[in-house]
Amino acid sequence: MTNENDHTDYTVVVQDGYAVFGVGRSVADAIADAKQWVDDPDVLEAEIAGGESGRDGDMIMMDCSKKYYEAVRAGADYDGYLEDENGCVITPEEYDKQQ
Repeated sequence: MTNENDHTDYTVVVQDGYAVFGVGRSVADAIADAKQWVDDPDVLEAEIAGGESGRDGDMIMMDCSKKYYEAVRAGADYDGYLEDENGCVITPEEYDKQQ
């Protein structure tokens, strides 16, 4: 289980239901990181702001664990993403521990 304090300072840009596009220590950092991977970086922030509809495929912001942030920064390439019971994006190892 992820400690609540372990993910409050780490953020990801997610295409809901599919993949993480960027990680950061702030929303601005995560968006800047994601811009290198999206088709149209100039509209990413507007897409995120409009992503509150809850539709599959929307670009949204989520918290992530410190371990997830550090793993991605170190080069980990996860297929999709996993969440804990609080909606925090976590590593597969963290997910396995909470089961």
